[in-house]
Amino acid sequence: MKINTKDFTEKAVNLMRFNDGDTDYLIWQGSRLMMQNRSGITAYTDVVDIGEKTIILPAKAIELIKKVNTEACDIETEDNIITVKYNRSKAKFNMAERTVDIALPDESTFPGLNNVPLSLIDNIKKISKICAIKDTGRRSSEGIYFNGNGSSLDIVATDGYRIAILSAEECNAKMQLIIHKTIIDKIISIAAGADEDINIAEIDMKKALIQTAGYTIITPTLAVEKYIDYRAAIKQFDFTIGVSVNSYELRAALERVALCREKNNSPIIFSAEENIIHISAYSTTNKIIEEVSTSNVEKPVERGFNPIWFQEIVSFFSSDIELKFCDGANTTPLSIDKEENGQRFFILMLPMRYKKGAD
Repeated sequence: MKINTKDFTEKAVNLMRFNDGDTDYLIWQGSRLMMQNRSGITAYTDVVDIGEKTIILPAKAIELIKKVNTEACDIETEDNIITVKYNRSKAKFNMAERTVDIALPDESTFPGLNNVPLSLIDNIKKISKICAIKDTGRRSSEGIYFNGNGSSLDIVATDGYRIAILSAEECNAKMQLIIHKTIIDKIISIAAGADEDINIAEIDMKKALIQTAGYTIITPTLAVEKYIDYRAAIKQFDFTIGVSVNSYELRAALERVALCREKNNSPIIFSAEENIIHISAYSTTNKIIEEVSTSNVEKPVERGFNPIWFQEIVSFFSSDIELKFCDGANTTPLSIDKEENGQRFFILMLPMRYKKGAD
């Protein structure tokens, strides 16, 4: 069987992204090249039809084909042996031992898909950074929440301290499902590389179907009913104090100030009044205060923040932004609300307690 080396390995490498650490092979059956792992994920795409025989193609064979410097190579099978022929060379591999036996999906039963356009992908990649990466008591927060009502779509991520909401007002997706961050990151990479939309549907209460760039992925979902009520969380705050700032200048100042903290988990102090923002950090040996200009601040405001989290949300923006604060206690959060090109970003971040150093 002659295959196009570049096309085949590109597809194989994309499918191997869905390896869960245990499954280091692909299944080649008919014209379908497929990854099925123990985590319940099935991912597949079409390749050259190999015929009736099923090949369990080990990762090392894929790595070899990837390094072959010819446009095409031949793959032959006999009993349990796979032979890859290229130039005047050949390599033989034993078929991998199949560790997962999942029934092939019946595409005739697939539900209708919801379109998530390519224009949203860069921003979905940004908010994916905010997903929880450790146990917060809500496993659902380890995923991206797609909440569409048929006329608009909210895409939400949280780590328990920050909430990021990407809203697309002219998106007719109708779905409520949560897909694990690690899966979304892999799908985004494939879609962005091919400049393709992503299409998503709920198969049942525990599985979702995703298609992009000729790949089909079936993945377990997380429990929607256990997700934070993000709309209610936002409504409890009245953000009345606005502080305008250039996002690049703010991010650069945060990076410099973070270097002088006592510990890596120590906060920086953000304060604003009149037309100046002060960003400072104190330790037993260091003290730093940065100044960043702002427009008139009607009422002084001061908060302590994790600078890494702060830098991360500011990096979402490439122009001027307005930071919004609640009047009163310094335990209330910061928010950023900005709309561009039909997409709205809303970010909420909780502050940290701090003790200000001596002057």
